[in-house]
Amino acid sequence: MSLGDDKYHRFFKKMLDENDLDRLPRIVYYPKNEETQLVRFQRFVEKEHNIKFSDYWKFHEWTYKNFPEFWDCVWRFFDIVHSKPYTEVYDRKNGFESMEWFKGARLNYAENLLKYRDSKVAIIATDYEDNDDPVTYKELYEEVRVYAKAMRDEGIQKGDNIACYMSNKKEAVIAFLATAAIGAVWSGTLPLLGTKSVLSRFEQIKPKILFTAGNFTFDDKKFNLMERLHEITADIPSLERVVFCPGKKNRDEDISGINKCIYISDFLKRAREELQDDPRELEFEQLPFDHPLSVSFTSGTTGEPKGLVHSAGMYFASLKDFGLHHNCTREDVLYNQSPVGWISWNMLVNALHLGLTLVLYDGDPVTESPTRFWDLVDKFGITSTYLWSSTVEFMDVHGWGPTPKHSLKTLKQLIPMGSPVKPSSFEFLTEKSSLACSAAQFMVPLKYLE
Repeated sequence: MSLGDDKYHRFFKKMLDENDLDRLPRIVYYPKNEETQLVRFQRFVEKEHNIKFSDYWKFHEWTYKNFPEFWDCVWRFFDIVHSKPYTEVYDRKNGFESMEWFKGARLNYAENLLKYRDSKVAIIATDYEDNDDPVTYKELYEEVRVYAKAMRDEGIQKGDNIACYMSNKKEAVIAFLATAAIGAVWSGTLPLLGTKSVLSRFEQIKPKILFTAGNFTFDDKKFNLMERLHEITADIPSLERVVFCPGKKNRDEDISGINKCIYISDFLKRAREELQDDPRELEFEQLPFDHPLSVSFTSGTTGEPKGLVHSAGMYFASLKDFGLHHNCTREDVLYNQSPVGWISWNMLVNALHLGLTLVLYDGDPVTESPTRFWDLVDKFGITSTYLWSSTVEFMDVHGWGPTPKHSLKTLKQLIPMGSPVKPSSFEFLTEKSSLACSAAQFMVPLKYLE
């Protein structure tokens, strides 16, 4: 599309001054399928409120001028699981610091993410040795049921703090959902951080259980968690249990010197045996929309890391992002590069509410070989992938793009995240994969430009 195209200018004229058109970014892709989730959602809103929008911008204007009605439609369009309905979406009389969303509602985060319990694959855990471990939604629910019982048997209750310090493993997702099912509060710290940085975070929340794992490789660097765990666990007196998740070489890591540490198989053993023939459903704690769900920490560049509390309704915004703007459905496969400790990990886990498949990679495929990442796209049929901006820059500098043997036929969107993306990185993605999307580059259904 040329810079002189009228549709192009009409689309961007709300963002740029008419005299500044030379700053217009280049549209690199138009979706061919106009029957998107966003289009279906617009029809839903039009029917519910007996209104007709002439174009996208009229619809957009309605959403922010009528935001309680908008979020009410999001709730109903995505069929939020709840035990008690809300009496009011938002109290307009409350200020920003005391506002209450979905007043009176009772729900559980984990129950929403586990609403599908079928044979569809929910998680594919893999690593640099191709140890592929698929988990169906039915299996995910059963594992969360076991984890939650084991945690309750340890005395964990609503409001208790649970911590995580491990690389990008499926056990972290399962433990997170079990924590949420109980109504406890989850917090993770990056496995890339050292002892002092980990303690500066976990000492603030005083966790009762720590889920952790052993050494791993990331960005061509060896991270020796085993060496750190002795000091970390010894300096957190609130810990009642340390749960260790070994690698594929079962129990090759010696945990005897780690205080109160137990292998995860032993931690789950009694709960697994007791639930084997028990048909009872997992009991999801029913909580207010703003009940604490997780704590994410700032980087600590301006003093001690600050703990930011996210509510049980935190995934709600992700439904808008993944479900509407990214057009994700049960047919999609998302790739997650981030381990626990980055908010992007939470965001990608949130997407399980849509019933899609999440690929977790234990390591960093981009630095393992020039084509490893693109191989994964074709191998697992990845449709949406979210890469750090620094990763895209690395690929650009080294020229590590797809080769003629890569079809990339399933890939719909490749989204850099975490920091602003350099223009050269977008040129690289556009040239190599023809797919890019961020605040600087847009993919828009053609009908919205008409």
